Formats: sequence, structure tokens, C-alpha cells
Amino acid sequence: MNTALKIVLAVTMIALVVGIVVITGVVQDQHQREQQHQNACNGFTVDANGGAQAVSAFPTDCP
Repeated sequence: MNTALKIVLAVTMIALVVGIVVITGVVQDQHQREQQHQNACNGFTVDANGGAQAVSAFPTDCP
């Protein structure tokens, strides 16, 4: 196998891994936002320490 082909293959593999990591992060972030919104609709938010805090105003788009 020649050197140019090895380089192309390595770059492709790195790009694939980076793409998977980015997509996974976006999906998890979206899920976290949905969870926070659902919690707010239920009347509470979760603070940085994991404690529940009552919301002062409900989101306007609750089901």
C-alpha cells in the first residue's frame, strides 16, 4: 500500500471518529434541553447540584 493511500485512510478514519463524537454530543444536548423543558413544565428545575428548585414561571409552550 502506498503512503498517499495510507494518509487518506488515516484522515478519513479521524474524520469519521470526530463526526460521530460531534453528532453524539448534539443529540445528548438536545435531549438535555428537552428534559429541562419538561421539568419546567412540571413545575421545577434541577440546579447544578442536582437539587430541585420550583420554577417562578411556567414555559408558555407546555402541552
